[in-house]
Amino acid sequence: MILHQASHISTAEDKDAPEEIVKRKVDEVISVLKKKDLSEQTRENKIVEIVSPLFDFQTMAKLSLGRKHWTNLSKENQEKFTELFIKRLKASYFNKMTLYTDEKIVYAPPIQEKRKVHIPTHLVAKDGKTAMLYKLYESEKGWKLYDIEIEGVSIRHYDVIYNLIDDVSKALQGMLEPTMVEVIEGRAEVREVFPAGKRAKVAGVYITEGRVTRGSPVRVLRQGNVIHESVVSSLRRFKDDVREVATGFECGVGVQGLNDYEVGDILEFFRSEEAV
Repeated sequence: MILHQASHISTAEDKDAPEEIVKRKVDEVISVLKKKDLSEQTRENKIVEIVSPLFDFQTMAKLSLGRKHWTNLSKENQEKFTELFIKRLKASYFNKMTLYTDEKIVYAPPIQEKRKVHIPTHLVAKDGKTAMLYKLYESEKGWKLYDIEIEGVSIRHYDVIYNLIDDVSKALQGMLEPTMVEVIEGRAEVREVFPAGKRAKVAGVYITEGRVTRGSPVRVLRQGNVIHESVVSSLRRFKDDVREVATGFECGVGVQGLNDYEVGDILEFFRSEEAV
């Protein structure tokens, strides 16, 4: 939560050129990393304090999840996902900064794209160099970082090192309410009504299409209006209990909670499944 709040803080330096802001932040981080007398936790806290105001965590979280999935989340779950994203980012990218061992950082000229600026850099070490691209956009509160690419791969999807993609999929499973669609499995017409005990009744039906399965959801329609919705409590062919009856056959159907059948009623059997 602190990181999330820090990302919305506006400072005087927000009015500076984006490349100057990035350089200043990087220099401040390196200064902290060079202080070997600091504990690992202290260094981490100071780094988070330095870089957090520059990050637009919500935009990064939204881009990670995808705009389509993001809009399907409630506002509360958007906040939860953002916090999850920040936690993973802190535990991965921010912590990786502590591995710095005097590498040199080389900046290339910034690339302007309308209200966005990309700042190419290289992290030069003895065994080679790593390309890093800082991506910022100009918001009402100043320049904000919405992505960092390492060797062309966004830290939002850098699953080999940072494992962010795992949390994206977990959050999708836990937060997104799936879109359910209804599938009609069969229809039947009531042609007779039989007693089945003291007060119970069973509908003698003809399966006009599809199939009926014992235990499946069913709605009863009378003159086009739904009068009851429940489940198939019993299913019989002649004197035998059966699991399923297909099109073109007659059977006795009991609907849980309903005894008021009339000849001509339509039974509609259905199931709900997650939309692909």
